[in-house]
Amino acid sequence: MRKSAQQRISDTQAAIVQWEAAGLRADRRVTFMRDALTRLNRGKGLTTKQREWLDALCADGPPAPKGDPALLARMAAAVAHLDARGKEAMEGFRGTITRGYKLSEKQEAFMARLLEQAERISREGHWQPSPELRTKADFAWSILTTRTPVWKGTHPGTMKACERYDAWRKNPESNHIDEWVVNKMLESCAPAMREFAKPKFEEGEMVTVDVGYGSPKGWGIVCSRPVPLNGSVGYEVLTEGKPVLCAGDTIKRMK
Repeated sequence: MRKSAQQRISDTQAAIVQWEAAGLRADRRVTFMRDALTRLNRGKGLTTKQREWLDALCADGPPAPKGDPALLARMAAAVAHLDARGKEAMEGFRGTITRGYKLSEKQEAFMARLLEQAERISREGHWQPSPELRTKADFAWSILTTRTPVWKGTHPGTMKACERYDAWRKNPESNHIDEWVVNKMLESCAPAMREFAKPKFEEGEMVTVDVGYGSPKGWGIVCSRPVPLNGSVGYEVLTEGKPVLCAGDTIKRMK
């Protein structure tokens, strides 16, 4: 029976949903159906063999899964609780098992961690930093995001963590983070975090300040805890009658 273009589009859309629900999102046959759908939506035709294969895939539906049904059910349920990275990985693993193939040892270990994370989120909700940890993470984010473009370019993993943290702090209802994101930021500026926990200078302490190259050193009074400043740690110092943000390495204790 001949199909109209609109009927073939409708059948293909339904088939893609069905195949993806079966865990075959990454399967080459689903990729073919997506490509065919794109061509049809643009008003372009398919070859006779392409039409026959597409119609057969739509009519036959996805093959029966070959993996352990209980494991596949756990994986399908886990997807709803993972972030985009975890979801993509889990769907790929699910497709591999559905087709009857085995995962490598590393893939098995990663899948187990994702399953544990997803099931914990299902029971307890998404992880949230404590107020104290949130304060530390905000400080670390401010340090890292004000570093030089060169430093950022050589630390893509850290900057990805910063992006995810920023999205979460701006809209925690729609975005989620895991502990890895916060730990990655804290580890990437460990010296600054140590100074944040144990400041080199106390508020009210009298110090000398090197106000710039070629200028004489002045004196001042520290009037803040450590603050983020140009990718490092600084302090607000009251000098010459006004508060000035000074880099930590320009301040020294008065002898």
